[in-house]
Amino acid sequence: MTVFKVVKKYKKLILMYELLKMSILSIIAFALSFIIIFLGYTFLGMCLFSKVSFFSSMSLTVTTLVSMMAGDSICLITQTICEKNSSFVAILYIFSYIILFMHAIHNTLTSIIK
Repeated sequence: MTVFKVVKKYKKLILMYELLKMSILSIIAFALSFIIIFLGYTFLGMCLFSKVSFFSSMSLTVTTLVSMMAGDSICLITQTICEKNSSFVAILYIFSYIILFMHAIHNTLTSIIK
């Protein structure tokens, strides 16, 4: 809320304030659905790949998924998972995650703000 107060005071940021004011409810609804799906992938990764160091705890799993969302170490993570688990399941998990989060969710957030 303080961000809104600060942004509202500056004339150059009025347009951003109005944009945030108009779309805040949609962004909150989107964030809730995003968190539910993200936690689903987190727990699924922990259950399927618990032997892999990237998925051995909740914090490591979240860190791994966020880094994959940013496009970091996808090849390394895939190779590490494939060494200890089924390649088909690993590739299905990683590609479905990347397609869903990097493309669908980022585009949805962009369209909400527009």
